[in-house]
Amino acid sequence: MQVPLLVWATLVLIMYGISLEGLTKLQGPLTSLDAAAHVLYRTGRAMAYSTNLAFATDRQQNDDAKAALKPEIDALATDYTALVSSCTIACILFLGMTRSCARCFCRLSVCTCNVNMHC
Repeated sequence: MQVPLLVWATLVLIMYGISLEGLTKLQGPLTSLDAAAHVLYRTGRAMAYSTNLAFATDRQQNDDAKAALKPEIDALATDYTALVSSCTIACILFLGMTRSCARCFCRLSVCTCNVNMHC
């Protein structure tokens, strides 16, 4: 009576192991896809801030739009570099580096920053 239950449990464990092995191979492509989606998100934000700058009607709106656009463009450049090189995103995600430290590390191939400290 317990033999079918044991066979079923064994098959479930085997299928779980095979599925888990297949999912571990997907981590790299999923990370790249997530980075690509993040770059698209940043591009949309930069375009929105650029549109605000283009339609600014007075000096104060123009200055505010420039102030909002500058960090977005810097972040977009960093995220795009991370997408292209994959080094920066690995440093940020797995080593806990700040963006500037990760850019420094990936450019020089030597980290001059302490991983636990801000650069």
